[in-house]
Amino acid sequence: MATLPGGPFGPLKGKFGKLVAANWKGINYLREKPQKSNLPSTPAQIEAREKFKFVHHIIKPLNPYYRAGFKHLAIRKTENNVAFSLAYHKAISGLYPDFEVDYSQLTMSAGILDPLREVVLTQTTPQTLELSWEMEYFKKNCDFDDQLMVAILCSEVDLVDGFIGGTMRADQKRIIKFSSKFVGKKIAVYVGLYSLNQQKISNSQFLGTMIAV
Repeated sequence: MATLPGGPFGPLKGKFGKLVAANWKGINYLREKPQKSNLPSTPAQIEAREKFKFVHHIIKPLNPYYRAGFKHLAIRKTENNVAFSLAYHKAISGLYPDFEVDYSQLTMSAGILDPLREVVLTQTTPQTLELSWEMEYFKKNCDFDDQLMVAILCSEVDLVDGFIGGTMRADQKRIIKFSSKFVGKKIAVYVGLYSLNQQKISNSQFLGTMIAV
């Protein structure tokens, strides 16, 4: 793939024989049209293709969180591209067809904002999680109005529950109701923060897995 600076008539766009000119995230580029092959796929090609599909399936429910959590890393790429690369290289093990997910290695945000301190997650009543944490004052990389985002991921039903914003670091506690579709199934819980002006993001924290009741 080659990049193309804008010429006197503006950037190229469209098909030119076997080549395609297009623009993506402000970058003009030229690529070759994909060619169909009648050759059978090799085991390595099948492995790579199936792992790609598996990772996409696992992370897709978290897409709304990635738009907030990886916005500062999405330079000449999308937030989903960032999330996919991290999951593909860190959170997936095994060989096709027996891929496994290490939920502790999935992330939904990354940045320099201080994470929550002394986080405690408990399941109190049916379809309810209680999240509590300690507040640290007068620190450079945190503020009382930093906003929480909590994701409750249930891969068995391909859904996520939780929230983005509406709870501050200074609140020190949040009761979270989750979907009845999660009951009896494994859930993984993550928390992250972003500053009120959205200029700073924290690394997300994995709070564990449990069977939802």
